[in-house]
Amino acid sequence: MGWGAGAAVCQAFARQARADRRRAEMRRDIRAAQRVALRHARAMGTYSEVEREPERREFPCAFVCADCGQISAPIDPTAGHPTRRSAEAVTRPESPCSHCGSRGWIDLANVAMADVLRDSERARDRERSPSLVLAPLALSLLSMVGMMMVDSSVGRATGFMIGEYAIPLWSLIGFAVFGVMLGVGSWERRKHARTLPHRWSLARGGSSGPRTQGRAQCPDTLHAPLTGRPCVAYELAIHTANEPRAALGRFTLVEQRCADLEVNGAPFCGRGIRLALRRERVELDPTNEAHCRAMHVRGLEPVGDAFTVYETIVEPHATVAVCGTEAAATLRTAA
Repeated sequence: MGWGAGAAVCQAFARQARADRRRAEMRRDIRAAQRVALRHARAMGTYSEVEREPERREFPCAFVCADCGQISAPIDPTAGHPTRRSAEAVTRPESPCSHCGSRGWIDLANVAMADVLRDSERARDRERSPSLVLAPLALSLLSMVGMMMVDSSVGRATGFMIGEYAIPLWSLIGFAVFGVMLGVGSWERRKHARTLPHRWSLARGGSSGPRTQGRAQCPDTLHAPLTGRPCVAYELAIHTANEPRAALGRFTLVEQRCADLEVNGAPFCGRGIRLALRRERVELDPTNEAHCRAMHVRGLEPVGDAFTVYETIVEPHATVAVCGTEAAATLRTAA
């Protein structure tokens, strides 16, 4: 076995170990949250035998992959409104995640589980601090500058002078090595940083192919999750800051839906279309029932978190430009 194959096997084992550890921590946190809720209910005198079951939403919610965050949505965008479904209950997906192959699906209808998932996402966001990347680089540069100032006038490079103080050269070397080690560690963390949002539903898209421009024709009209506007495609993007052009990995959720289209006589499958739209911000109204339900379906709370919400649609019969093939393409609104 070559070095490349061995490294790939080690990385696969490491990813699996990290995923197992995340799932174990999440299960532990969920049990702790349920115990706290149970103690609170008993103290308030509201506990009963019926309430032993965890609190659940009264409507179907999405499932999300515990490893990569892909959403298995219990919604049918062609049924008049994307948060409605003909089935009374939604069963856990039997097939593994199409992105990473994991079978660890998190039911977002479980209120305690959705709360724990949000807490873990906030914790991971706090871990990615820009100072962790800049500090090692600054430390290494300062050490290199210091080493260039070594006083060799006596014929030996044992230290350098800063004003009236002499600092041993070995301390500079130690700082430089420490800075390099921190830099390598930060580079490794950035290399494995998220390239997808915490929760996402995106087509692969980006396929090479001819460019087709014309009016978007579709037999089934979709409706945007928050505003209910009719459309042929929509993107719901949620961020903790007002950064519409931020990298996908910085978003809490990015969900794209597209109907089957026909553009200038060429058919395109909606499941394979990636949207590349200029995001439009909408104000989240916690008193609006449709807004609250759309957030709860995706395991998010409309109050408590300072979310910035973008809902962007492609209107029926809008002029669009589609680049790619029938199975995989990227859609933009034509200028």
